Parts: sequence; C-alpha cells; structure tokens
Amino acid sequence: MSVNWTGHDATSGGAMRDWYDNPNVRDVLKEQIETLPHGATGFLSPPKYEIVSDIPKDATVVLSAYLKGEIGTLVFMEQVERLRLAHMGLYTKK
Repeated sequence: MSVNWTGHDATSGGAMRDWYDNPNVRDVLKEQIETLPHGATGFLSPPKYEIVSDIPKDATVVLSAYLKGEIGTLVFMEQVERLRLAHMGLYTKK
C-alpha cells in the first residue's frame, strides 16, 4: 500500500476518499486570500523593502535638498548642525 508510505492512514475508513473533503469553492478562495494576501502568484512579484537608517528623516530631507542644489553649502551646514544639536538635546527651536 503506497498510500501508507505517503502518510495516509488507511485503517480508519480504508478508502482514500475518507481522508479528503469536498470543500466549497468560496471557502477555498477565502482560505487562499487569508494565506496568500498577494494572490497565488504574489511570490513571483518583486519584494517590497524599506531602507531603515538611524539618520533622522529631517537630515535626509536637508541632504536631498543640498544634493539637488536647492540649498547652498552654508545653509546645509547650518541646518545639519541645528539637527545634530537638537538630536543631542542641546538645541531648542525659538
């Protein structure tokens, strides 16, 4: 009995049909949605990721503005220094 080798217990009812149910299609789809929230092919999609850093969001905004040329070097340095002091608790906004 090869079914015994694959983990089926034939002693309970003796027939393979005793081990399989006939679920409602809606129940199957509901279970798939709960188990695979991105669908059956969701594993094939590119992964979603987020870069996590200990650099404060305000500092990345200032750096981005500087790299885009929206602010100059002196303004960049002043803003980064202000953020550094605020992060250390030494600066309060006036």
